[in-house]
Amino acid sequence: MQTFSAPAKLVVSGEYAVLHGAPALVLALNRRVKVSVHASSWQGWQFDGRGLTASSRHSLHSLIEGPALPASDPGMLCQQLLLHWPSGDPLAVLPADLAILLDSSALFEHTEKLGLGSSAAVTVALATALATAADFEPALDWPLRAHRAAQKGRGSGLDVAAAWHGGLIRFRPSPDRQSPPSVVATALPAQLQLCFVYAGFATSTVSQLSTFEDWCRQAGSSDAGEPPAPLRVLADAASEMADATSNPVQFMAKLRLYTEALQALDQAAGLGIFSAAHRQLAELAARHGLIYKPCGAGGGDMGMAFGLDAGAMTAFEQRARAAGFTLPAMEPDPNGRRRDS
Repeated sequence: MQTFSAPAKLVVSGEYAVLHGAPALVLALNRRVKVSVHASSWQGWQFDGRGLTASSRHSLHSLIEGPALPASDPGMLCQQLLLHWPSGDPLAVLPADLAILLDSSALFEHTEKLGLGSSAAVTVALATALATAADFEPALDWPLRAHRAAQKGRGSGLDVAAAWHGGLIRFRPSPDRQSPPSVVATALPAQLQLCFVYAGFATSTVSQLSTFEDWCRQAGSSDAGEPPAPLRVLADAASEMADATSNPVQFMAKLRLYTEALQALDQAAGLGIFSAAHRQLAELAARHGLIYKPCGAGGGDMGMAFGLDAGAMTAFEQRARAAGFTLPAMEPDPNGRRRDS
């Protein structure tokens, strides 16, 4: 058996704005998805999951030539990777019988799905496993295209890039969305204190993005035109954030402006990014001189508190736990995709 893994992620800055070309800061975390593969005694490709409830079995030929699998099928992401195979015929280089275990249990806290980009991490780990089986070195563009297809064209691909590279990346999509994105490794200020908080319920990223796209259309935005004013302000703030990682004081100042711009977009578009839970956490953080923001689509899922005072962060953590919030144990992961065994 061979095992491959890829890290989860949280968006530090750039959510929503990245969809209109702004840079995003994306942090890989040491909650890792694992994909294990081995020769199967069953005919065809057997998919089993941990963190996923389903199992399924398909022939390799049906994965490539057959109907599209539903999102509930654990073989769906594998099918998209096969359909977007980078070159040649996957039928000629992959085994006919294979057992694949998709383990995303690390991206849960007990039974709660934390919203850390599980589908992107699975796609990257699975791409690494398939490339190893076919004996070639893959490029990021492959899982980006496959994951985008699985998401029905939505999303920027920042979660796939974070799982691929690890660490903190500065991600910017290409203007035409057809060329590879710009991905640059960077680092948060060494003095920065971080706290990861679960809002207490999950959010559908697809639903959030659909609402956002509807608002952009109604507000007169188009792919070729000017985005609405709140989105332009957010994009400018995201650009300034992406350029402020070397100075801790400047980073915190730009983060405050970015968070205010995100709140303004939320109010204008009615996205519910700052749900009651996230507002409560933001108010609690402010009492301790910290800055708190939801990460990614917002509403539920994860948020982060930022500060430069370790004592203030400890006090915030104690108050957040006392208020009933879960602080999942996790930290930045410098490693991207890798073979574990």
